Amino acid sequence: IGMLRAVGATKRQIIKVFGREALLISLICAPISVTVAYFGLKLFSYLMGDLFIFNPEWYLIIIIGVIGILFVMAAALIPLFHAARVTPMQAIRNTELGRKMKNKKIKSVKDFNAQKLISKRSLTFHRFRQVSVSLILIATIIVSCFCVSLLEYYLDDYNKYYESDYVVFRDDTLGLNTAFANFYKDYDAMVDNSDIDTITSNRYIGNAVGKMRLTANWLIDGEYPGYLRLAEFNRAENYDKYGYLLETHKETPEEIIEIYNTMEFSDEYKELMEVVGYEAEPFGTSIETEREEHLKLLEEYILDGEINIEKINSGEEIILVAPEEIAYEVAYHKDGYHSSVRKQLITNGLKKYNDIKDYVEILRESMPFKAGETVKLSILICTEKANEMYDKNAKAYDYKYNRYEREVKIGAIVSQAYTGTFYNRIPAFLTTNEGLSKFGCPLRYDYIDAFANTKITPEIEESLEAFFRAADYDTDSQYRLNESNKTELIATVAGIASIILLLFCIAASLVNNALTAKIHEGKREIGTLRAVGASAKELTMIYIHQLLSTFGMGCGLGFGIYTAVFFSAKLVCFYGLHMEFPFEFRILTAVVICLVLFAVCSLNLYSKIKKQMKYSIVENIREL
Repeated sequence: IGMLRAVGATKRQIIKVFGREALLISLICAPISVTVAYFGLKLFSYLMGDLFIFNPEWYLIIIIGVIGILFVMAAALIPLFHAARVTPMQAIRNTELGRKMKNKKIKSVKDFNAQKLISKRSLTFHRFRQVSVSLILIATIIVSCFCVSLLEYYLDDYNKYYESDYVVFRDDTLGLNTAFANFYKDYDAMVDNSDIDTITSNRYIGNAVGKMRLTANWLIDGEYPGYLRLAEFNRAENYDKYGYLLETHKETPEEIIEIYNTMEFSDEYKELMEVVGYEAEPFGTSIETEREEHLKLLEEYILDGEINIEKINSGEEIILVAPEEIAYEVAYHKDGYHSSVRKQLITNGLKKYNDIKDYVEILRESMPFKAGETVKLSILICTEKANEMYDKNAKAYDYKYNRYEREVKIGAIVSQAYTGTFYNRIPAFLTTNEGLSKFGCPLRYDYIDAFANTKITPEIEESLEAFFRAADYDTDSQYRLNESNKTELIATVAGIASIILLLFCIAASLVNNALTAKIHEGKREIGTLRAVGASAKELTMIYIHQLLSTFGMGCGLGFGIYTAVFFSAKLVCFYGLHMEFPFEFRILTAVVICLVLFAVCSLNLYSKIKKQMKYSIVENIREL
């Protein structure tokens, strides 16, 4: 450009020469780019099915092509305006290089590695370009790490739900589980093992498993643990054991502690105990049945003991789900003209509500139980129709209960239940259907999970639904939910992959363009080095050193910032908001992306250098 200026070319003429070149390139590339994008999105739309519809108008495609051309021209004109300001004398004498060396305080040395020295000098002269490339590398690493964590979160969430193809039940039989007993609309008509045999008789069903959750009473002999008393205190407003203790507008922390220390049983609860005949004080809890493979998944959450499926099936052991610590907090909240008090039970430092920061902790208790201890559990089942209870406005002690009891050892204590299990963050028990049958109560299931033994087609789906209707079953089609979730999952994966791919392409293009520009600018140096015997490998190493420096800065800062942000967010969630941080620390994908990006850029460098080697040394050295 400087030589053209020296022989009389104006700034406008120079901009026109190179601007026309950029325009020709954009006119060639724009139709190709739009065509590739169009058919790529058509393919994506086909894979997504009905979830993603791509049917753009022709004028939108033309507008997109024009916008692409405008962006190319803008990107070309910015450096052209800068380059056109170089004076002819500067270009001929190359005084700009000397001025830069003086300003950068670059000193000469007698012994040096030519590749590293040229690389270091180039980085010094083009520091801004290196910073811009490092910034996109940082953004690529941070975003890709969080995207992979988000994708893993969605995958875990998808894998833990809707394992069965159908949920089978009878809607008019289920009732309610209170804090002390189980009431049903029609207990005898609930689904049981005979229904499992009926369901598995269908040729398309390979397996069926019943699932149930029963309210149970944990009978406590001797001193009643403050840990359980605190759990009951939290639900005192909806449990008749202590009646309605707390009013939402009056209690101070001191008053709440006083109420806790002076709690007495309600009259209704005393009458209920007389009807039931409990001698020990009960704690209202629940027993839920779970499949063996799901119980094994709880091993990572074990606090004490071990999970022995054989002993659980025999009724000898049971699993206790309980947090290590529970605490009771109160938050006084004023919203406009209204004030309220919010109460909540904290489990393992995590609380349910996080919208109010000014919580006051009232009470805290650590779990007092150990694996190997014996617990006595009692199940009360009322076989009278639950809806009659409301029709007659009867009290709980007006009914007769079938009572089933068993002493069983705590085989293991776990801090959380399987995701699909009902767990309201107070101590509860898990076992298998076989283990629960040892209590002596007949097995009546809330629902049955049915698993197909073949891929479900529309014809098979229609056949199964007709079969369930004929057998008087209500069903929820988990198969349909699974298919919908798969489509959503594919869309999520495609979206996250698109973001990562977009960042990868931007980073690759910026790095390659920056290094390609350096190669074009350094043709004179390349020719000079070739004149003294430099090989393609040695010339490539000059730019590999620059690439390593750029990647080192970008990757170091990227992984460092991601690590700092991740663990800061995790600490804020746990200690500040008292909630679980849903993501895992994942950097492997970003490491792979950086390695692939480095390999692509290195190969591109080598190809550019090999291209320069095809020219003669004179072609490299001369300016025009």
